[in-house]
Amino acid sequence: MPKGSAGISQAELRHLDRREKRLLKYEAIANFLNKAVDQMQEERHLIVYDCMMTGMSYTAISDHLECSRDTIRKIKTEIIGNIVKEVKKVNFLQHLKSLKTAV
Repeated sequence: MPKGSAGISQAELRHLDRREKRLLKYEAIANFLNKAVDQMQEERHLIVYDCMMTGMSYTAISDHLECSRDTIRKIKTEIIGNIVKEVKKVNFLQHLKSLKTAV
């Protein structure tokens, strides 16, 4: 029977490289979102954002803030719009593409 090598095979190394690239991409996205949240001024926007990130539904958030689901939807749309503006302003998508090729 053939003996296995003690080191890591080339296939395993490529798989690890893909994982590392994916991890760097997710870290960059998380850092960008944290910076975008720091720029939010209104307390309600911060509360809705935190609730969204924890996975709460529109109904649960509206019960938490004691307002309508429609109000929560409008706030969420404003939050997403602000994040999209920031993405375009700093050309973040181009930055993500450069991360894929840099590693």
